[in-house]
Amino acid sequence: MTPGQKFLKAKLAELDQIRETPSFREYKFSATGPYAGWPDKLKAEAQKKGLGMWEMGGVNFLALLASNYASSGGVDDASTEQARSHVQEVIDTPQ
Repeated sequence: MTPGQKFLKAKLAELDQIRETPSFREYKFSATGPYAGWPDKLKAEAQKKGLGMWEMGGVNFLALLASNYASSGGVDDASTEQARSHVQEVIDTPQ
């Protein structure tokens, strides 16, 4: 597993923890909540790590997944499942 894949795996686990919290259900990623700007911070952190194009694609799908969870209140639906499958594909692809 590459460092980028490990990063994605850790951030996916972090998102799964975040979406289960009452704070997320109330504030999502709003500026007044504890997870303000999480998707943007995720992308900025990934860019600093210098991930490759494939891994950055996974980061973009992870940011999309986060946005979908904000819309769905943290509940899985068709859009979250599709985004999650793309993230998982990047994590699972042998390098």
